[in-house]
Amino acid sequence: METPFCYCRKVARLRTSWTDANPGRRFFNCSSTASGCDFFCWKDPPMCNRVLLVIPGLLRKLNQIENELSNMKKKVKILYFLLLISWLYILL
Repeated sequence: METPFCYCRKVARLRTSWTDANPGRRFFNCSSTASGCDFFCWKDPPMCNRVLLVIPGLLRKLNQIENELSNMKKKVKILYFLLLISWLYILL
């Protein structure tokens, strides 16, 4: 499928949906948000029911792991700072 033009004659923008109903499904819409053009066209066919169950769960798990990693990095910074302070206390 070639890149379509929207109703206001601009090249439509290819985007990816990350909703639970259409995870990872690509679509075209108007590249101008101010024009009021409501062009919308799916590029990919609908996904099977299994995909609709699996992908949102994987995305939630990925977000959870990324949050845990961020929290661990904060804890490491705090522990590193406390270690430096303890060494300064010992040296003085």
